[in-house]
Amino acid sequence: ARIVANEERSKRLSSGLSDKGLVRIPIVSAKERANKIGTPCAASLDEHTDRLLTEIFGRICKLLDKDHPSLITSLFGQDSLFELYSCGNLAYSSREPAINVYTKGGKFLPHEDGQKLTILVPLSKCEDFNGGGTAFWCPNSTSHRINPPSMVIRPVSGSVLLFVGSITHAGVVVEEGERVLFVASFSVKRG
Repeated sequence: ARIVANEERSKRLSSGLSDKGLVRIPIVSAKERANKIGTPCAASLDEHTDRLLTEIFGRICKLLDKDHPSLITSLFGQDSLFELYSCGNLAYSSREPAINVYTKGGKFLPHEDGQKLTILVPLSKCEDFNGGGTAFWCPNSTSHRINPPSMVIRPVSGSVLLFVGSITHAGVVVEEGERVLFVASFSVKRG
């Protein structure tokens, strides 16, 4: 993922675009979906990394089915998130699932994903960067433009952070180093 991120950063700089400190690298299927609708995005992950992330996402779905069945039923109206995933019945946010690579100055402005569930999996260790983290504002808050977040979380590498798509959140500015995370925001496909 880091090699692809560095290549994408180089392309952006050579094309005259400034390096904003964030590169989103989609899995192969997310890149294909983006291409179909004309959404610009970075080159997709290599096949090995893509397979690994796809397997990790499937394991997370199984874990949620096992440990949080009422959450899955309440959000998706089904008993098995893994079944929805493996049958291709999840609709994702644009260019996701993906790896986000934040470097110095990298951030993601406050927003709501608008999906049923978002999964974030930190892939870099907290000591690999300064700053960073995921900021959250109270539910239904409109003060994210003027007030600081209610909390900032910096979960350890390999943990899974879950939240619903109506929660306002942001990627906090990375001051030094590199923050890497897997992200997937999704709902059930309609029709």
